[in-house]
Amino acid sequence: MAVDDFCKIMYQENQLWFKYYTGHVTNIEVRDKCLTLGTTQILERYTLKLEFGLDVPLRSGRYRIVFQLVSIDRNGVRRKNGVCFEIRGDIHKAQ
Repeated sequence: MAVDDFCKIMYQENQLWFKYYTGHVTNIEVRDKCLTLGTTQILERYTLKLEFGLDVPLRSGRYRIVFQLVSIDRNGVRRKNGVCFEIRGDIHKAQ
């Protein structure tokens, strides 16, 4: 997914990630700061149910997914500050 200006639309309710991420930010005063160095987003506690297929056999148990988000300009140059976060959860085989 590529977005020209994520900061401009990250809190719009019609965006894909709003339901799963930015819609749960409780400190709304940071909405005009985007994801800049020193900005802290506080999320309400909620349950996120993700379902996806893997071609790798995994045993049931606790795992983590690490996300690294970076900005790349139109010339393909990576910008300095990125965002890294992780989600921990339990994996169960779907029936």
